[in-house]
Amino acid sequence: MKNIDKKAVVFVIVGSIFIALISFVIAQQNDTQIMTVEANILTGLGGNESNQSFLKISVPDHIFLGNATIGQVSNETKVIINNTGTIKPIIITAELADPDKDIFNYLQIKDGSYKFIDEFVSSNITYRKTLYLRFDLRDFDGDLDDDLMGYTNQVRFIAMEA
Repeated sequence: MKNIDKKAVVFVIVGSIFIALISFVIAQQNDTQIMTVEANILTGLGGNESNQSFLKISVPDHIFLGNATIGQVSNETKVIINNTGTIKPIIITAELADPDKDIFNYLQIKDGSYKFIDEFVSSNITYRKTLYLRFDLRDFDGDLDDDLMGYTNQVRFIAMEA
């Protein structure tokens, strides 16, 4: 009987090792992906950004106004400004990054009526505002020897509490 017990024990051990090896091989054939999970855990006691008011707007990175001809008014182009901050309502003003590019001083923004860029102040913006931009070159008296293709300037939109 001892011989049968030894054989049974050896059989169980060998069988267990065999099953473990098969499980290991099958597990190695599965695809494993890792994802990093990140969170801001807040105490709810204040002093974090979720309880602070802030100004923030989003504007398009680039717009193309098309062709503008000296002595004429160009077509208007729609621009959408989003108030993504927590302060509502806000107003915005606009200024040229490079005011020395004379022709851009004839850029106009419409929020109700057209205003040249240096005169522009928006009406209240709670969530979203549609504005229109155009060139009014009827009174442009600068010197221009050649066409300016792809001529650019940047407009800074400045948000402030209404």
